[in-house]
Amino acid sequence: DALTATRRTDRGGRDLLHIRGPAVVSVEGSVARLRRAGLPALLQSRDATIHVEDPEQKRRARTRVVASRPYRPRPRLVAAPDPAAPPLRRILDLTDAMTERTPPRLLELAAGPAADAIVAQLVEWGYVAEATTATGGDRP
Repeated sequence: DALTATRRTDRGGRDLLHIRGPAVVSVEGSVARLRRAGLPALLQSRDATIHVEDPEQKRRARTRVVASRPYRPRPRLVAAPDPAAPPLRRILDLTDAMTERTPPRLLELAAGPAADAIVAQLVEWGYVAEATTATGGDRP
């Protein structure tokens, strides 16, 4: 009636789950060995009756409420500020509030000019070396 499973999460994390039926579970091929029914069971399954239930009726019959939490990523590691610095300086170091940034902008462009704008921004940030435009030549 119950199942204990391990779920992979982002960044290599693992969650231990306790699942009470009914449930649909997907298993990685590397974890489980596939089994196949023998010929007599396969032939017998042709005449098996399949019981179909109304999912809406099943949903109404359940009274148990399952609490769920929204996904929360792991906290980032941030270097500790200098303990000898004044409090305002420590807050500015932690929040990166005084760092110069490119202000956000909204561009409504066709596909070619939009690709050029993206490449130009990546070049400006230093992620991509100088490149020719998508509409005027080879792309990086």
